[in-house]
Amino acid sequence: MATEKFELYQWTTIGNNLLFRSRQCLETAPKARS
Repeated sequence: MATEKFELYQWTTIGNNLLFRSRQCLETAPKARS
């Protein structure tokens, strides 16, 4: 149980990091073009 919860927490953190990073890229991309 504990390890499963830890893995789930790990994956959610990774997912959040990826979302945050892609969001940053999307925000900075138009600025870089103009």
